[in-house]
Amino acid sequence: MADLIYFGSSAVWVRLSQGRATFAVSSSFYTTSSFTYDAGFDDAGKPRLTCDVNGDGFSDIIGIKADGTVNVMLSDGTSFGSSTVWYTGVGSDQGYQTQKTHPRLCGDVDGDGRADLIYASSSGLNAALSDTTSSSFIFASSWGIADFAYNQYYDSDQNPRLVGDVDGDGRDDIVGFDDSGDVRVRLSTGSGFGEASIWASGYTYANGFQSNDLYPRHLADVDGDGKADLVIFAYYSTEVRYSTGSNFEAAQWLTDTFSGQEGWTGPEWPRVIGDIDGDGRADAVGFGPGNMITLFTDHRTDMR
Repeated sequence: MADLIYFGSSAVWVRLSQGRATFAVSSSFYTTSSFTYDAGFDDAGKPRLTCDVNGDGFSDIIGIKADGTVNVMLSDGTSFGSSTVWYTGVGSDQGYQTQKTHPRLCGDVDGDGRADLIYASSSGLNAALSDTTSSSFIFASSWGIADFAYNQYYDSDQNPRLVGDVDGDGRDDIVGFDDSGDVRVRLSTGSGFGEASIWASGYTYANGFQSNDLYPRHLADVDGDGKADLVIFAYYSTEVRYSTGSNFEAAQWLTDTFSGQEGWTGPEWPRVIGDIDGDGRADAVGFGPGNMITLFTDHRTDMR
């Protein structure tokens, strides 16, 4: 079940999912030593990511400093270990300005069960694979592509890039929303990214999605079939386009909650996706004014 991790000014907290009941505070995961705002991290140019980088089934924390060092704290299921350096050279000091212009992402692109580091430069995408020693990311030149780059009008605010297994083969793929209105996909081959193909149209800046803060787009397996679907928090509703393995189907309504017309219109009210109750289907969590709302996916046609 997906848990809740939140980064404060001086500490990192974890609330463990209790299924459909609540999130319970976990004192054992509490840490003040790393990955906080006071330690030099933020969501703009010095991001923090959560992925299982060593394949033990527990989500770990990745923190990237301005000097380019990629620091990892491994989870053992009860607490986070000490921070160690796994990679270098992808910070704001090296030109990776912000998460919107030069996002650094994580996902298991080679299908070995360990999440890898994917990062976008001004001219393309690169990947560093999680090593079998569970202590470093290793640059892999075969994964480099001259696509989805900032100088090709990709911007993770207006035209984001996402990572997820959209064809259900156990390897994470790359999805980009381009400036012309197309949703483009490059499938992982296990040793690199394949040629780009168009899986859908719409939901880009050209179609009125001015900001990913206003109208977030996510990849998540909503129907539990093993393929990541496209979830869109639009102005009038929250919608899903289910993956067939080769394209995204026509949009289906999920709920009016979390939509722009309901007042969810900025980064101060984030909406995230994860399997909160452990049933294999992604649920939605929104942080509104003074409270947190969770909607569970019970059917292929709605959230409630």
